[in-house]
Amino acid sequence: MASQSRSNIAIGVLLIVLGLILFGGQLLPGVFGSVTLLVIGIAFVAAYFYTRAYGLLIPGGILVGLGVGDLLSSLSGLVPLLKVDLGAAGLGLGFVLIYLIDRAVRGKTHWWPLVPGGILLVIGLLQGLWDLQRIVLPLAIVGVPIYLLASAFGWIRRGPA
Repeated sequence: MASQSRSNIAIGVLLIVLGLILFGGQLLPGVFGSVTLLVIGIAFVAAYFYTRAYGLLIPGGILVGLGVGDLLSSLSGLVPLLKVDLGAAGLGLGFVLIYLIDRAVRGKTHWWPLVPGGILLVIGLLQGLWDLQRIVLPLAIVGVPIYLLASAFGWIRRGPA
């Protein structure tokens, strides 16, 4: 009976949240999609806290990041900010969130979310700064291999001389 009661409570909470999302979509149509992504992501993260299943944290973090980025993008017309790609920065934040939450909950975690999270955060934040991404990315694509080849051929010394 306890299992049936627990699932009834979960279904009831789900229907209340769904109703609130639909009601909010009527009041604030411009941010409806953002809030929907955010709420679904929070539901995944809450399910992760309940079950400790890492597979729930990954979509939760990504959806929360997308929701935050999209929400800030839709509100950025009201408050002029730097021309930053808030969608990419929000998604990067979502990946970093995966790492931080799992680290806080379990005390250890996988490091992989920091790679796409860091890349997306940097690209998102550099987007509007004098179009630096048009310069930085090609230079990195050419410069890093040149450095690696120069090191391999001994043209560049590593460490103390």
